[in-house]
Amino acid sequence: MNKPLIMKNLEQWKCPVFTFQNMRDAVASGFTNSGIYQVKMSDDLTLDILLKNAEKLTQSETLVVVLTGAIATRGTKKGPFFSGLSITEDLDAPCAFISDPTLDYSQNLTLAWYAGNQKIPKLQQYIIQILNSIAHLYKLRLVLVGGSGAGFGILSIIQQLCEGSLALVWNPQTSISKYFPNFVKRYVESAFPKIYSETSKRVPLTRRKTPQFFERILDQTDINHKLYASDVAVQRNRIIYLQNRHDWHLLEHANPYLASLGKWSRLSPTLFLNSSRMTAFAVGDWGEGHAAPTKPLIKSLIELCVDLPPEVLMTSSVGQLVSQFDGVPHYDWVLCHDRQLELKTEIRYDNELELIYVETTVTNPDPDEVYSHAFYLMVDGKRKATDWYTAKNSTEFHIDQREIRKKIRIIAFVKDAIGRVTFKSSPYHLVD
Repeated sequence: MNKPLIMKNLEQWKCPVFTFQNMRDAVASGFTNSGIYQVKMSDDLTLDILLKNAEKLTQSETLVVVLTGAIATRGTKKGPFFSGLSITEDLDAPCAFISDPTLDYSQNLTLAWYAGNQKIPKLQQYIIQILNSIAHLYKLRLVLVGGSGAGFGILSIIQQLCEGSLALVWNPQTSISKYFPNFVKRYVESAFPKIYSETSKRVPLTRRKTPQFFERILDQTDINHKLYASDVAVQRNRIIYLQNRHDWHLLEHANPYLASLGKWSRLSPTLFLNSSRMTAFAVGDWGEGHAAPTKPLIKSLIELCVDLPPEVLMTSSVGQLVSQFDGVPHYDWVLCHDRQLELKTEIRYDNELELIYVETTVTNPDPDEVYSHAFYLMVDGKRKATDWYTAKNSTEFHIDQREIRKKIRIIAFVKDAIGRVTFKSSPYHLVD
């Protein structure tokens, strides 16, 4: 792997720097002072953690941990990169800000998802170790905060943190390979150059920016690059998941991840809770595309998460969470089981061609949803013909004039992007 192209600029943060040769020494320090804790991870990489309000570690019940998303317009900026100082500046609680060490490999690298690299494939385990050590030492709850790529990093580790931890994420990716190709390419060629180079030789140039290509590379590494259902099947820690309704992440990242968390019920026009009451999902309206929640909303939610234990926030005090989203427009979400599609089926028969034509319409569609359609032709209670799922909402079946006078029924099926199926069975009687 290439050596880092640039040196860090620790002076920009204007605080003491404490250096440690390994994770064990860092944990043994007790984190008693505010400043940057720089822990050596390899010959040329360090894990940098900025700790603020260290004097409150013995007074508070909560440690707020902020991870950094993509570095906008990096240019000549030098790490370490710490985000979230302004949204936490008024908190009466200790705060830790973690920089992603993989960003030190290239000036062009702006996002690495805290997933690790060739030299530190177990980066997430080191972060878990240091955060759990602080939490156990001072008997603290952990509140992890971050959006987009940082949200991926948080969701990757939240269930392995000490019980009682909480994740507050917005617009997170849940699969690295499904993000914008240029970002993923810069990451894999910097973090895993040998695997990237060797895999590229076996793949045509035209296919080297596809999710399948990137997943093929990442599957050869030891990192967690996709949040599979098995990773979240048993939740020990709670999640507040915010998603902008106009963001393509809703269909590609949020829905596949949240579908693995059980059934959902509606708490308000825009807030949903899963059946275990471990995850709350809020669909906001913050602007076009990948727009983040407003700064006041994030600050208010962080304060709420600091003030209330997550088990209280999601149960007896859930009304305080609901109130955070007052006035947000209603959202029909495909994973919430309180919404049923309504279907209209039209059937006609052409005597001359001996064809029965069928068309089904969703009368209350979700404007952001893509549906697929399938049809059965039933004759005297038995299935005679099938048209399997396609994007087309109409079909035709051949049926002669003798059979058309039998008991005819059409069953129309509509399936949404998650796989939820609605069907309608409609009889047809030939009118002479």
